[in-house]
Amino acid sequence: MQEQSVVTNVHSGNKPPSGDRNGLATASLVLGIVSFFLFFFTLIPWIGVVIWIVHVLSAILAFIFGILGLKSERRGSAITGIVFSSIVIGLYLIFILFAMTLGAAIFTSLF
Repeated sequence: MQEQSVVTNVHSGNKPPSGDRNGLATASLVLGIVSFFLFFFTLIPWIGVVIWIVHVLSAILAFIFGILGLKSERRGSAITGIVFSSIVIGLYLIFILFAMTLGAAIFTSLF
């Protein structure tokens, strides 16, 4: 008879091991970079409407995954993902404020 060795993981507390969060840090980095480059394609008419959905969702997911991935071994990737997604969300808010200001200026000049 052959003996089989069983490897078990023993963790302290109810927290998952930090190795399980490495994927979240990497996903945050990738989604943050993708959302950063997609932001500039949202300015193209017609194509930008479709890309806008992917752009906003990837920025939000990159931020969430970055926060969750901060306790991993790839902390730098998580921080980079958070920074890229924060830049994109900030640029998007500036773009929205600019569009609202421009729309208000055009509307008030009509009357």
